[in-house]
Amino acid sequence: MNYAIQSHRLNPLQLDYMAATEIPIQTMIDVKNAMEDIDDLSQDFSFCKTYQSPESMKHLIQDFLDSTQLSIIQKS
Repeated sequence: MNYAIQSHRLNPLQLDYMAATEIPIQTMIDVKNAMEDIDDLSQDFSFCKTYQSPESMKHLIQDFLDSTQLSIIQKS
């Protein structure tokens, strides 16, 4: 703790978590469900090679980035 204060990583007079507000239960449920859906979607990426991405792979990734599940998490 002292090191964090001395290295200015932590300011004991302005703790970030002290200003945090309570997250509504429904938001937590929505984010949890979206993360579980994304976990299920991860199987779609299991066939990916670590080299050259074909056009269909680009579409798969774009669909994921445009997904409702990722939007829920990003807006929370």
